Amino acid sequence: KYKPDAVIFPISPHFAYDYVIYELARFLGVKTMAFYDTLIPGRALLYGGDILDGSKDLLEAFNKNKKQKFSVHDLAKDIREYYEPRIGESYNSVPSAIMEQKRNYSFFHRIFLEPKIKQSIRDLSFFYKAPRYIWNVCWQKKWDLFKFPVVFVRRLFFSNLKKEYKAFETRPDLNKKFVYFPLHVQPECTTCPEGGVFVNQILTLETISAALPSDWVIYVKEHPIQWIRFGIDYSDDRYRGYYEKMASIPKVRILPINTNSYELIRRSEAVVTVAGSAAWESVLLLKPAVIFGYPWFQHCPGMLKADGVESCRKALEKIVSGFSVSRQEIINYLKSYEEASIPAFIDHSAGRGSSLSREESMKNVARTVLKELKIKN
Repeated sequence: KYKPDAVIFPISPHFAYDYVIYELARFLGVKTMAFYDTLIPGRALLYGGDILDGSKDLLEAFNKNKKQKFSVHDLAKDIREYYEPRIGESYNSVPSAIMEQKRNYSFFHRIFLEPKIKQSIRDLSFFYKAPRYIWNVCWQKKWDLFKFPVVFVRRLFFSNLKKEYKAFETRPDLNKKFVYFPLHVQPECTTCPEGGVFVNQILTLETISAALPSDWVIYVKEHPIQWIRFGIDYSDDRYRGYYEKMASIPKVRILPINTNSYELIRRSEAVVTVAGSAAWESVLLLKPAVIFGYPWFQHCPGMLKADGVESCRKALEKIVSGFSVSRQEIINYLKSYEEASIPAFIDHSAGRGSSLSREESMKNVARTVLKELKIKN
C-alpha cells in the first residue's frame, strides 16, 4: 500500500516485530538501513542490506588499507585513547557497558533514579504520590504483598540459577591448554539473530568440544550481567539443568563468575565465542579468536570463522600451527574503522565516554541517511 523507498532501523533489527519488517523489506526488494553502536564510544556503523554481512563501508576500507603502514599516531584521538590502554599487560578495567548495567539494575537506581521518580522528587510530588502508591498496592494488589516473602523463601531454600551454577563450578588451572568461552547475555542480538543456529550456546559448546585437541579444555564463564538483568529464577534462556547440561559436555569446565576475564584471555590459546566482545578484546591483545556468529568486527584480522565441527577443528589446528595476528594488521583495521564509522550513538550508553553531544549525533545520523538515500541536504 505505502511502497516505501527504504526502511530505516535505528538499531540492528532483533526484536520479533522489527525483524519481521526487516525480512519482509528484503523479500520485497526494499532498501534497508540499520545503525550499529560499536564498542568505541560515540562511533556507530551503518548496515545496508543483509545485517549479517556487517558494514560494507568497513570491509571496503579495510581491503583498501590492509597493506598500509599506519602507526598508532595516525589514528583519531578517541580511537587511540580507546586502544592504547587495552593493549597494556595491566589493563583490567570493567567494561563501561557492564558498569552501567550494574548501576541501572541496582536497588538504589530502581528506587531513586528512575526518570519518573527523579522528576517526582524534583517537583516535590513524590511526597504525596508515594503514600498513595503504597496504599494502592496494599488495597488493589493485596496479593502482591505476599509475593516478596515467597520469592525470598524460594530463592533461599529452593534451586535457582545461581545455586545450580555454583554446584558445577571449578577453579581454573591456567597451566592447562584451554580456550575461553564466555557465555552471552540472553536474550540479546549478539546471539539472535547474529548467532544464527548458534543462539543455542550448548550446541556451540558441543561443537567446540568435538573439534578441540585432546589435551585442551574449554573454560566457560557466565556473563556478569545475566543474573543482574534477568534474575536468578529459571527462564526460557536459562532453564533448569542448563548449567548441568553444559558441565556434562566433555572438556567443559565451568568457572566461578568472578574469575578475571582478562587473565583468561591472556592465558588462553584462543577465545571462542558466538559473537561476543571478548573476541574483539582478544585480537586487540594479538590473541586469535574463533567466532560462530556475525559481530560488527567479524572481518578484523585474527578472527577465524567456524560454522560446524569441521571448520572449528580447522580453525583450532591453524592456531596450533602458529596462526597469529600482528599489531600492524590491527592498527590498519582501526584506521579503516575510523574511516567507515559515523560519529554517532543510538543508545545513550554507547555515547558515554565520548565528547559527542546527543544533538551532534542526531545530525550525523541524519546526514548519513540523506547521503545513503542520495537526498540533497
